Amino acid sequence: MILLYGIVCRQKNADEPEVVDRAVSVVRAQEKKLLDFCLPSDDVVLPPKPTLSVHVQHAKEFRRSMKKACSVALCAVCSMSRSKQHVAAVNYKRIPNLSLLEAPSDALTKTTIQGKEYILQPTAVDASRVRVNICDFCLRSLERGKVPIESLASFDAGPIPRSVTGVELQPLTMVEENLVARYQVCR
Repeated sequence: MILLYGIVCRQKNADEPEVVDRAVSVVRAQEKKLLDFCLPSDDVVLPPKPTLSVHVQHAKEFRRSMKKACSVALCAVCSMSRSKQHVAAVNYKRIPNLSLLEAPSDALTKTTIQGKEYILQPTAVDASRVRVNICDFCLRSLERGKVPIESLASFDAGPIPRSVTGVELQPLTMVEENLVARYQVCR
């Protein structure tokens, strides 16, 4: 109120008492309008306060929508967790250029589908070995006739020699194998 009074007085060259009185009345009128706007009158009906069951219901709806939005699935080709909206369960016969993912005899990660071995993440292939989870990125790469950059097939280091200068190399994990691989795939 004081700030508004000062602004009005400066604008009116407030040396005269009637100008000051007028400024005060303008400020009080504005203050009354503001209070009338902020405070509810008797004819305004406010909504009832929500009960605990309403809060619980809203929390359940929120959790359900977040679970749907944040759910992930594993891609069999690149073995990466992606949002379920970007991963589709596809019949293996419909995957284009699946031959690019055929496993050599010495590959570490093999999944047998209908008698053929592929370099796929076994947990992302269904139990009947018909449907394969594949992400959009890997599917587009296979449609272009290329091995996906992030696929398990591109990380396969090939055969491991039994020993190098007397050091036994045979029981390497996949991470260790990639560390000593001749070629590194960068993301």
